[in-house]
Amino acid sequence: MCRFSSLSKYFLWVTFLMSLTIASISCTRKSAEYVGEGEVYIICPEDYDSKKDLKWSEYLFNHLRHRGGDDNAPVFYDIMDIADSRIVKVHLDENAEFDFNVKNDDNTITLVARNECTMLWLLHQYMRMIGDVDERFPNKDLPAAIISFNDTVGCFPFKYRDVYSPTNRDEDIRGVLGLNNIDTDWGIWGHNISLTLPENPDRNVFAYYEGKRVASQFCFSSDKLYNYICDYIKDNCGSGENVSYNFAIIPNDNKIACLCGHCQGVGNSEGNATPAVTKMIRKLATRFPHHTFFTSAYHTTYKPCKNDLPSNAGVIVSAIEWQPGKELKGKNVTAFEQTIKEWSEKTLFISGKI
Repeated sequence: MCRFSSLSKYFLWVTFLMSLTIASISCTRKSAEYVGEGEVYIICPEDYDSKKDLKWSEYLFNHLRHRGGDDNAPVFYDIMDIADSRIVKVHLDENAEFDFNVKNDDNTITLVARNECTMLWLLHQYMRMIGDVDERFPNKDLPAAIISFNDTVGCFPFKYRDVYSPTNRDEDIRGVLGLNNIDTDWGIWGHNISLTLPENPDRNVFAYYEGKRVASQFCFSSDKLYNYICDYIKDNCGSGENVSYNFAIIPNDNKIACLCGHCQGVGNSEGNATPAVTKMIRKLATRFPHHTFFTSAYHTTYKPCKNDLPSNAGVIVSAIEWQPGKELKGKNVTAFEQTIKEWSEKTLFISGKI
């Protein structure tokens, strides 16, 4: 089954899910200036006892060396007694205050990143900048440098950044751009709960509506459905301790809310499935604390839940009624803003997408 659905057309990421460009990085420049290219570049780790510093300093050295002509490249590794050299230190600090930090001191520049994904992006930013000031290093295949390499610290305003384009389906390019991807970072995306079901699922996983079970919607109070989803996560994504995924626990794209005794008992009513869906999300978030779970504010789950969601749970807010680009003011915008406000009081993670 396709991982994408009509929901993908209607969501506007507000604060978490999608950044159309990475250029909205929040940066602070300090006083020290980047002094320009040297006759030669010396690459080294800042912490020689750190395997990650060694790994990423060697990565930068190898790539710069290749760009500069391999054996003829004006690039050396860990040799400090060369005159007129520019020293480049690489450091990965998982406890850093900022996502990245560029520090200048005389002829030394230190590149610091908080995680390996950011380090990959930062080093390619640096290689692009070097090519801009030193023609010995061709760089036109790299994205433009969008940060200053003067003394600079910066944080990404979005934890998850994704542009749905053919380019971003290429894993190598995605890393250089510092972007995420739905196919690799989501265990379930969109209206795809059916992916978790076996070939002949228990009928009680389906919604009870107008006196019968209907296969077009789910009963989110069903223990069977919960167990199917748990099994799917364990089999396909693991516990999340090594690799963490996002999961969309979203009803099918219709306005049916289950009205079985269990769902009504937790608060479901005609057209409102939020109580049962968010109860399911709380159970999953507790069962898998290293993964993150999202519902939607859309159709039967548009109304906010009454209780706060766990720290690893959030909501994707539909902007379909707002129709951005056609109307910038009016009651639809006000209603959308109110929905954002109400949901933001229940979760740390609130997002949307067109």
